Amino acid sequence: MHRAMLGLLLRVLPLALLVGLADHALGPRIHERYQRVYEHVSGECRAIRKTPGFEHSTLCAEDRFGRSAFDVLKEAEAELARAKGYTAHDDDEAARASVDRALTLAHEIDLRPTFIGALVGARIVRGVLDFAEASPTVIDPRTAAARCELWVLAHPLTGERLARTWDLVREDDLGLVAEAWRADRAIDEDLRLSEAERAILAGDRGRCDRAAPRGLGPVYCARGGEIVTTARRLAKLRG
Repeated sequence: MHRAMLGLLLRVLPLALLVGLADHALGPRIHERYQRVYEHVSGECRAIRKTPGFEHSTLCAEDRFGRSAFDVLKEAEAELARAKGYTAHDDDEAARASVDRALTLAHEIDLRPTFIGALVGARIVRGVLDFAEASPTVIDPRTAAARCELWVLAHPLTGERLARTWDLVREDDLGLVAEAWRADRAIDEDLRLSEAERAILAGDRGRCDRAAPRGLGPVYCARGGEIVTTARRLAKLRG
């Protein structure tokens, strides 16, 4: 029994010493690298949050207890449905008020710039434009397009990229192994999602699929086209 315990200790102690030496030698470098990644991500988050109109954005500070983007979408579509009903009864003023509320909800989504937020924002915008083109006496399509300018339509994956990387690096004092892994993962996510966004904006599905993190290409790359198509529709209406 004692001999077996002694043998185990002799095997474990060299490993413990090796880990301790590695931690002493590499720990400061790994922590500094983790801090550099943290500063890069937090700096980008901070810069966007300082943009006029984005002071109350949930970018890098998602409110997990607020209502979901799908709840906002449901409310916006209900407003547009009411606008159609008012128009059918020649009540343009009430219809215009409902469209205004739908536009307000679109801008609320713009303050939650995740990929889901981008998809929902694009869908609300399409609904507003469809209504404006069908009922130009209520709201002129060009006026509607001017009021539908959403940041997230021009940056379909930026908010998602920052949300994912911020979630990896926002904690401190995680230990050598965790900081090394999280820094590597955050750098990889940042590079992949930046390239995937460029590919989405260029309309290059294959390039996006190659860049996107494993398993997410069918989500980001297939659906990202909806966001770009909506943005181009807006640009065409604005002339």
